[in-house]
Amino acid sequence: MLTDNLYQLIYSWLRTCKWTLLKEGEEMKRISSDPSHFEFDRFFRETIEFEGGGNNGSQHSLDKGGYTKYGLASRSHPSLDLKSLTLEQAKTIYYDEYWRKARCDELPTSIAGYFFDTCVNCGISGGTKILQLAIRNQLSIDLSVDGIIGPETLRYAKQLDIACFKFWRIKHYFDIVNKRPSQMVFLYGWYRRATEYGL
Repeated sequence: MLTDNLYQLIYSWLRTCKWTLLKEGEEMKRISSDPSHFEFDRFFRETIEFEGGGNNGSQHSLDKGGYTKYGLASRSHPSLDLKSLTLEQAKTIYYDEYWRKARCDELPTSIAGYFFDTCVNCGISGGTKILQLAIRNQLSIDLSVDGIIGPETLRYAKQLDIACFKFWRIKHYFDIVNKRPSQMVFLYGWYRRATEYGL
């Protein structure tokens, strides 16, 4: 026979589950109201595949990000309860902290997805610097490599050849390994992601 305390615990748990589902539903409604959400959905799914796909968290001894789930690392999200994080919650974080913050929705589709994934993997500042280096090289212009996705970067990015962007992303990974040889263990995965994303 269930005790009153156990009934209370079950009732509280059910209320928590209902609140979580309602909150996630509201977040999905907010994202779906964005005209660019169809593109975001597609790119998010591909990025999550490269981030491991499944919902089991992991931690590599040489990964400075620490414990990671759905590609979100404890080092960059210290206040986030990663172990109980759902895929839908992760999707909201990717939308707010990467897709919108990096202004991917202001870029043409040919660049937006690749830039989004670069920012997820290298940070927004790092991903933007890679984009800016590619623009400077291909268009031969004196664009500041400051890691800020401003109006000039957005304007010139629309003229960028994706192959040039990929080259500078790959170079970035080799530069990391040259400075920190211990990161060689990740190089092949980084290379595959940089060359195969969007194919």
